[in-house]
Amino acid sequence: MMNFDFDLNLKYPMNRILNDMNKKAFVYLHERLKGRFLETSRVTGNGESLNKAVKRIISETTSDLTNSDNRLATELLEIISMMRSHQLAENNYGIEDKKDKVVKDFKKTLDKSITDFMGAIDETEDDGLSFDFDYFMNINGVNWGTVRELYLNIDNHSSLDYNYIRAYLIYEVLLENAEKHRKFWLTETEIKTIIKNFIYTETSDEDYDIREINQKLATTLDRLFNDELVLTYMEVTSNQNGENTYACSIYYKQFYSMFRMISERINHTKPIFDKAQDIALLEDSIAQVEQELGYQFTIQQKEAIYGACQNSVFTLTGLAGTGKSTSVRAIVKVFENLGVSKDEILGTSFTGQATYNLRESVKLNSRQSSTIHRWIGQNKAYRHMLEDEDNEDSPETIADDLNMIAYDKVKLIVIDEFSMIDLSLINKLLHQIEDNEDVNIIFVGDLAQLPSINVGFAYDFILSGITQQIQLTEIVRQSDESVIPELANQVRNSEMDNRMLNTQSSDKNFRFISRSGFDESVDIAVKAFGKYYRKFPDAKHHVQAISNTNFYTKSINQGVQSALLDKQQLNDVYYKKTESETIYVGDRVILTKNLVKLSGDIESNEDVEPIRLFNGAKGFVTDIQYFTAINGREKSDVSKITIAFDSDDFGELTFSYDENILNHISLAYATTIHKSQGSTHRDVLMVIGRAGTLNSRQLVNTGLTRTSNTLTLISSPNIIKEAIQKDVYSQARYIYKDIVKELNQNTFD
Repeated sequence: MMNFDFDLNLKYPMNRILNDMNKKAFVYLHERLKGRFLETSRVTGNGESLNKAVKRIISETTSDLTNSDNRLATELLEIISMMRSHQLAENNYGIEDKKDKVVKDFKKTLDKSITDFMGAIDETEDDGLSFDFDYFMNINGVNWGTVRELYLNIDNHSSLDYNYIRAYLIYEVLLENAEKHRKFWLTETEIKTIIKNFIYTETSDEDYDIREINQKLATTLDRLFNDELVLTYMEVTSNQNGENTYACSIYYKQFYSMFRMISERINHTKPIFDKAQDIALLEDSIAQVEQELGYQFTIQQKEAIYGACQNSVFTLTGLAGTGKSTSVRAIVKVFENLGVSKDEILGTSFTGQATYNLRESVKLNSRQSSTIHRWIGQNKAYRHMLEDEDNEDSPETIADDLNMIAYDKVKLIVIDEFSMIDLSLINKLLHQIEDNEDVNIIFVGDLAQLPSINVGFAYDFILSGITQQIQLTEIVRQSDESVIPELANQVRNSEMDNRMLNTQSSDKNFRFISRSGFDESVDIAVKAFGKYYRKFPDAKHHVQAISNTNFYTKSINQGVQSALLDKQQLNDVYYKKTESETIYVGDRVILTKNLVKLSGDIESNEDVEPIRLFNGAKGFVTDIQYFTAINGREKSDVSKITIAFDSDDFGELTFSYDENILNHISLAYATTIHKSQGSTHRDVLMVIGRAGTLNSRQLVNTGLTRTSNTLTLISSPNIIKEAIQKDVYSQARYIYKDIVKELNQNTFD
């Protein structure tokens, strides 16, 4: 991505907020611009040469973006509107005076984008070496097929070019295997076979001599096996046939970096409680916390507290309902008793929902809790201000302005739901604290939950045994009468008894309804919602439907909304978010993006505080107002919308049109199981239909453990049986053993 050069010269921290808003807008515009270049029909149609097509598209795009009626130009104008509405402010900070500067910066960005594109398809070198595959493959929504066609339509490019074959191996083989199947290495024979088949297929319709093809194959393979940016030779322990094996270099480097940073912290960071100290001090602190909480810890929970205090990096896992949250709360309190202040403790996770749940269960304040992405961003701003020669604020003042615990002050980081975090993100987090040797880290989670969407680190991390680990197995969360914890723990072991699929079950907390058809399953879920709403009219926020696919989720949301309209339980005031989704007063909604809402007296700029709303926050729409007396129906007609959030931290908030929330709320009667991960609901309706590769025992287990009280499972016995037998890690090929072994050898050498 390009660099941005913004200099609005506004008082900190206002300039940081404005710069961030501008950057997001420009990045979006830049992506859209690049996407237009990659519309294959635009590039290759009508016998037009590539260079002519590019020049034409540049001209058309430039014209479009400078047309005030164009949607892209409108995005830019909305930024100005948002600045005014947030009172960042036209009167106080001269936003109107900056409009020309913003437009000028945008044009500069457009010129840079064009230059970048032309550079990415530079035709001055042979063998396609100047074509930047990374540039194009990193554009959202662009796949290999589009980039392949673009490449081969450039003069002098050939399907036998080394750069082309190399890109195929990286994107369509190595990354595909790693991201979809968690295969991080291939044998030499497998790589040779893949490249041979690819070359023969690519040249089947072209006029190549077979000797030329075979010669090119030999030289290409030789170059690939010696290209350390693509393949890393490893003696992989799990390869039993003794053949040469090669890891995907991209993920090898990321795994090596992660294990190196964790290993160094284990070896060099002093734990909060040194094993040489009098153990009675720790025992007294634990007893004190038991008294404060009014709760007697189980033997396993005490072992977890000891482990967290006596190891600089510690991992706590546990079965469903075994009290991980209570254990973490106790650990935090013991750390405080041993001298770590609240301003030195950070709780974090991948999603806003999971971070909020951690904050609530462990009793952290807003400064002590942040998503990983946000905390990394805060630290970048913190470092930037420290390095700014014109900055006169102290580090403490900067951290206060950012409402954060800075990387150089933190002494304990609790990372919750770590199975959701991908490898790239955990590396970024560890890099943030690499210079702070005082940080103790506690990883908390359940490996039987769904893995991260991108390549994760949790499975390799746990199996490596690099940290001290405790697994909680004694159920403490739900009543002894509930069968749900036992069922969930059977599922994690690929086991299942008859109670799981017994439609006549007498268990008051679990019910199975056997349905296999899509329409029938959705209908049952919608009717169940109606019964719950009638039975518990004041507890509507306690019930949540979850499903394995977006298709089911969307249909349940629409079905529940339609049923509520028929019963006149929704107000006839609404706006059309999209052609297929309408939001009514009374609807249950979910926030789909992290947003900041300014509270206080905006007009006088007194006591203005940011309310940080997280992606995943739920609530009910209580009011919609329009710009005119005549009720509108489109988003553009809405002047204000009011939402009563479930969280007491947020309460009922009113948003103006300019605060741009209308595009970032969706119906929330149902969500996918993946999106529900990290949250708990009192009563859950879970619908699992056929979904091919999406279904797994990790998915079923994640769904079962979303409830703290009751769960109704709507599916067919065969679908559940098949899902429980499927393990998302079954095809995995790991490299963690060999990396840890190499790190240990380097430590002792």
